[in-house]
Amino acid sequence: MQTGKKKKSRKWLVLYICLAVLLLIAAPACAEKFSMKATMTFDSAEITVNSRYVNDKYILYIPGNWDLSKVYIEMTGQNRIRVGETEIVSGQVNDLTLCLGMKQRFFNAKGGRMGGTLSILHGSAIPSLYVDIRPKELKKVNADKNYVVSEGKATYIEADGHISYDGNLMSFKGRGNSTYAYSKKPYQFKLEKKADLSGMGKDKTWILLANWLDLSLLRNEVVLNLARQVGMPSAVGCQMVDVYLNGDYNGLYLMTEKIQVGKSRVQITDLEEETEAANAQAVSTAKKFKETNTADLLMLRGYEIPNDPEDITGGYILEIEKSYRFRDKITNGFMTADGLAVTIKEPTYASRAQATYIGQLVSDFHKAVLAENGISPATGKYYADYIDMESWALKWWMEEISKNYDFMASSQFMFKDSERKDGLLYAGPCWDYDLSMGNMHAPNFMFGAVPSRDFVAVYSSKKTNLYRALYMHDDFRQLLTEIYRTRVRPALGILLGEKETEEGDTLCSFDHYLQLISGSAAMNFSRWPESLVSGYYKKSGTTHEASGAFLKTFLEKRTEYLDSVWLQ
Repeated sequence: MQTGKKKKSRKWLVLYICLAVLLLIAAPACAEKFSMKATMTFDSAEITVNSRYVNDKYILYIPGNWDLSKVYIEMTGQNRIRVGETEIVSGQVNDLTLCLGMKQRFFNAKGGRMGGTLSILHGSAIPSLYVDIRPKELKKVNADKNYVVSEGKATYIEADGHISYDGNLMSFKGRGNSTYAYSKKPYQFKLEKKADLSGMGKDKTWILLANWLDLSLLRNEVVLNLARQVGMPSAVGCQMVDVYLNGDYNGLYLMTEKIQVGKSRVQITDLEEETEAANAQAVSTAKKFKETNTADLLMLRGYEIPNDPEDITGGYILEIEKSYRFRDKITNGFMTADGLAVTIKEPTYASRAQATYIGQLVSDFHKAVLAENGISPATGKYYADYIDMESWALKWWMEEISKNYDFMASSQFMFKDSERKDGLLYAGPCWDYDLSMGNMHAPNFMFGAVPSRDFVAVYSSKKTNLYRALYMHDDFRQLLTEIYRTRVRPALGILLGEKETEEGDTLCSFDHYLQLISGSAAMNFSRWPESLVSGYYKKSGTTHEASGAFLKTFLEKRTEYLDSVWLQ
């Protein structure tokens, strides 16, 4: 016969066991055991995206070109869950239309609340890009900008669900300079076959700009499309794209054409191809040379290539570079007699004769434009005889309107075709405007952060400021006035919503751009919170919404100021 003490102990033991069972039943599902995958089929391509788990939050990023009513869902840890009034079942097609929302409570099949929150987000009506490479390879790319992945797959789906590319990759790598230090990396990828992505013309190589420092995400797109609208030669096409790497959402990117020689890119003679044809060995194997004070150039760098093609006068793609970066890193280029550092981007491997030819030409132009009468003391040629004046005037306006922090010595391109064709130096294409339109509040650049006041001609009187040198000549200023009135101001009218976009226009209103990316911007800043951006860029808005409002106001006030100066 049991004593009262033993009965009491057993009673408490039973109670403890019952309580433990109840707690197990009611306990939230273990975070690590639950995940979701969403799949959609487009023609012959089956696309799967993964949920993301961080800090007790589950997030599923659905591309905007997916039909929410027909999403196939797979879950681990649960066969079915309930979000609001909607039940989501694993292993079948689900309608997620009523499930969208941030940080929602969700429940298992028995009605028990799951741990954490679930966000199901739907992107904007824009294209989506899916890149699949080995995870270890992706880690190496993110750790080293120079690491190149040579195997992988890419699928590009347009906003309307049409597949523009579904095939192999030739390469995938990082790109950029300072921008590669940030968490959201910019990339370059090369397709196995040429493809026309979003109507930008057939090509293999494409760029993904992260826009990390620009919380509006729109500065690059606005200026690149403005350049196309005003008719800049070989202006870069671009398209906002949601990017997924190995099924994981990596953010909203601006995909652009690469600045390179090509039928749908910079349409000039392919001097690199002709040089390759003139040599038995690949030019990439040639020995580098590096000289100073050669042929009226302060520095000259290139490759000892045995044979040159008959015509070495074009084509060339050049980029003005910061002098310290040129000294330390550049192996292909020159520095003019007046200190302008220039990288030869194409041909990638310039021979001694090629580097000398284009270096002397740019140096002669530089001397001419710096001269008060515009005439080169070395050749007797007038500065305007070296260049396509219209392209330089249009490029001048892109820098003046945007107050681009990098306008003097970074991402400033020019190109030249063979003398057998045109032979003039053209300005452009435009590139890299994330630190423009008030998005840089550094102590030495405060006047560049306000929409009023002149910019290009007064920012610096250094000899390397080509835009100021051009502005000092009466004929160039007259051309600037005419172009602002007839081409630039009408384009700004479209951007500001003063006039409707018409057939053939490449520019839309700023409000349209902002609205078009709203869904994907929300996904982007869920993936990469605005709070991660710090420094000189915060005064133009600490959120996407605030930064967009700041940018719109800047454009309105900037145009008002320019009208007061140039439309008198």
